[in-house]
Amino acid sequence: MRAQDPKGPWDCVVAGVSDACNFIKPIKLLYNNQEVRQNAGNCFVLNGWLFMGSLVFYNLLLRPSIQFVLVYTWNANEREQNRLLSDASLVAVEKALWVVFNVAWVFPLFFLAKVLNSLYYQKVANISFRVFRGEALAGYDKIRQQDIVGWLSLNVADLIYSFIMQTIMVIEIAFLPHAPFGPVLSFIFSCWITSLYCFEYGWINAGWSLNKRIKFFERHWAYFFGFGFPFTIITFFWEFFVSTAVFSMLFPLYVIMATANNPIPTSKELSLYRWAPESVPICSPARQITNRLVRLLGTAPATSSPSPVPAASRR
Repeated sequence: MRAQDPKGPWDCVVAGVSDACNFIKPIKLLYNNQEVRQNAGNCFVLNGWLFMGSLVFYNLLLRPSIQFVLVYTWNANEREQNRLLSDASLVAVEKALWVVFNVAWVFPLFFLAKVLNSLYYQKVANISFRVFRGEALAGYDKIRQQDIVGWLSLNVADLIYSFIMQTIMVIEIAFLPHAPFGPVLSFIFSCWITSLYCFEYGWINAGWSLNKRIKFFERHWAYFFGFGFPFTIITFFWEFFVSTAVFSMLFPLYVIMATANNPIPTSKELSLYRWAPESVPICSPARQITNRLVRLLGTAPATSSPSPVPAASRR
């Protein structure tokens, strides 16, 4: 990525928000490239029409129909109908139906969407990198051509390390609401990890090591908070499955925007707030825990090798 001149934290936040709200480049790429359009469309159909559509179907059609069959076909008067709707046995039937619906349809579709989404995202990211960076994909290409065994070793080790670290970061976000000022901290960290998801594809395609990716991310903390802010606003306040579906539908657009833009580093010397740090150790707690877990597993952390596939909890 091209270097940017450092700016104050607030300027970096504003630049990040501005870049995340500029849909011109993604729309142009979607219009001009059929493969990007096809993969982004697959994400929309899979997560919007199929996954979220099934949730809407259950809540707006299936569940009311079951209520109608169990209550209103009994020809009870209005008072009796209201009593039946709140009856414990009817509530138990609805809960059982919800469990069956989740186990038989929602959970399998959720995990299937995870796998397919990763394939669609990677294709969008690869094309975006070629278009906006004008460079050949780096990653493991050269290593793979020279030493297939070494490539597989680096691939698996880095994937395990990245997956564990980012999973721990998501767990941290899940527990933050229980801490003082927890909901605010949870939102801030969600903005950061959302940006990490979006930009990681481009960094991997550029052949960046895990160490380099983390240092760059923490050095540009203000910009990444701003970039993740609009996307987090859209997805943060929904219930889990709806949030996941909305995130997955929009994620290809943000991968394109992340690839097309250059983060701005923070400089406290250019800020009115001299206390603002130039780097924030956002990933430090997760990395420390990951290092200990990886040692217990007997796998050396691949902190200096590129990662083939970003791990994300909601993608």
